[in-house]
Amino acid sequence: MRTSIIAILLLTAAAGTSSCSTPFPRPGPGENAADARGHYNRGKALFDDMAPTDPTTRDFGKSIAEFNRAIRIEPGYAEAYRARGYAYYYSGRNARAIEDYSQAIRLGLKTTLHGASPYLLRGFSWMYLRKYEKAIEDFNRIIKLEPENAVAWYNRGLAYKALGKEARARADMDKGRELGFQD
Repeated sequence: MRTSIIAILLLTAAAGTSSCSTPFPRPGPGENAADARGHYNRGKALFDDMAPTDPTTRDFGKSIAEFNRAIRIEPGYAEAYRARGYAYYYSGRNARAIEDYSQAIRLGLKTTLHGASPYLLRGFSWMYLRKYEKAIEDFNRIIKLEPENAVAWYNRGLAYKALGKEARARADMDKGRELGFQD
């Protein structure tokens, strides 16, 4: 069961080395928002270059380091927290990913044009940690914000299935398929 959930989460995740609770030093002389965007863009490029490779051989350290630099320069950069969380997620560091997704949400990022919602991504991390009730809470939030989100519906169904709630699971997974999810 766990293997199939992991495989489905990897297939459904839409892409897009310190904790977000670690204090960063103040920006250096001459650093500004444009520098933060540059580090963010480099982090994304490094992450995207690794996406097609085997997840067990990827090293997201360089990508995470660029996101760290962006956040150090611009601590309110919600999208950088979401992206760094995604790198942590793919690194198997789900607790760190949850911290970053939560920070992105606190900073006001609920949905995004640049990648999957931090609620959806945090739900995936909760699934990996087998915190299915927490995953359902996040999938509920994204379904409320994006009622046509097939991935959220389907994965909420997987969480219900893991909890043994077969009828709820079937209904949500069917809704996900109806909205276009391919399993």
